[in-house]
Parts: sequence; structure tokens; C-alpha cells
Amino acid sequence: MSKAERDWNGLNLRQQVYLRAIYRAEMVHERRELDRAHTDRRMFPQHRPRDEWAWLVFAMSAQADYHQAMIHNEVKAAGELDQGAGSTLKALADRGLIEVEGGHGRGRRGTVVEQILVKLTTAGRAAARVDNPARVKPPKGLLSEWLWEKLAAIAVAEPDGLDVDKAGGWTWPHHLGPERKGLIEVRTHVEQAPPGHWLWKAIEEGRMPPESVMFKRRRWHLTAAGREHIVQHLNTYRAIFPDVIVSE
Repeated sequence: MSKAERDWNGLNLRQQVYLRAIYRAEMVHERRELDRAHTDRRMFPQHRPRDEWAWLVFAMSAQADYHQAMIHNEVKAAGELDQGAGSTLKALADRGLIEVEGGHGRGRRGTVVEQILVKLTTAGRAAARVDNPARVKPPKGLLSEWLWEKLAAIAVAEPDGLDVDKAGGWTWPHHLGPERKGLIEVRTHVEQAPPGHWLWKAIEEGRMPPESVMFKRRRWHLTAAGREHIVQHLNTYRAIFPDVIVSE
């Protein structure tokens, strides 16, 4: 039995829930960091070292965003969030599986709030992987997890499409678009401002012409090749990248 297996099997069920949640949150954060590095390559040519982004928020005195609160939410969903959370984190830290520290962060509306930060150690990551085996490398011809996540997001957004401005990035569209794989394309939509939009009031007050309520928006859509790629390889992608959600 390896050290990682001994470390994992030596934890009680509650401690395993906490370590698993921290590991899963780190994986999500790592994907976000990879996306940032690809998207902002011109502005940030160097990858940030792990120590700069690997500290994850376990709890805050005010609600954090989804990724910051992910550990807290997963532990809560497992029914293991209570006054003993600090003791559980300390037990994991004493075993050398995580590091814990207090600090301050930004809550809603920019307020400064207290927070508890956690970070996996190398030993902790290895132990968590006993419960979360390393994923299989994509077969030749399939997308990396980063690109598959982008393609899946567009698939989920169909038939409306994924807003180009909100999707951001320039590297992944180059790989998935007509220049490379031809799985996605941009279409221009002529849309009407939704009810309650400030344009309606401006038109009523005569500050904007009536036609202003219509505007153009560019959206990413799957091409026929993109739809075929998903249908043909969906089961394989689900097996190797189970955390990526995609519609049928």
C-alpha cells in the first residue's frame, strides 16, 4: 500500500469529505487558472505559480462567489458542516494534508470580511487522488479538457448561442473555430432589448429613436461538424471529463 493510500484510508469519513471537497475545488480553480492563462496570454505571458492561486476559501463571514464557496457548499451538502469544521481542518493539517490560515477578503459590495483559507499539500493532493483517480488522457483527435469545456458551454447555450462578449478569450475560439477544427462559428443576431431595459424608458422619454430598441449581438454556435463531434464522442468525453456538463 502506498503512502497516499495509507493517508486516505487513515481518515474517517468526515475527514474524507473535507479533503475530497478541497481537492475538487482545487481542480476547478486550476481549470480557471489555465483558462485565464490562455485568455490573457498577451497581458499575462507567464503562468502564475501555484502558491499564488492555490489558497482556496473554505468559509467567509459573508457570502463569496460560487468558486470561493465551493468547498463550503460541498461539505454542507454532505451534511458535515457544523461547529466542528475547524477541528476537522486542524486534523487534516496535523496529518500534513492541508495548510490552513486566516485572513481577509472581499465580500459582497466590496466589503472586507474575515475568511478561512485552505491549501492542499503535495501529500494531501496525492491522498485525494486515491479517491479521485487521474483522468485518462484524451484519445488522439479529441479535445483537451479546457477546449471540451468551452465546446460544451456552447452546446448548453444552444439554440440561443453563447454571447461572444461574455464568453471572452481569443485562444480557444482560434482552436475550435474555422481556422482550426471548424466546430464553432459566430452568427450575428438582431435582438430586441428585454422588458425593463433602460432603452425602453429612453425611447418613451424621446431621448432615443424607436429603432434603438433593436441591436446586434454576436454569438457562438455549433457548426454541423461541432454537433457531429459531440454526438460521436460524448460518451468518451463524459468518461474522461465527468465534471464538464453538456446537453444531450
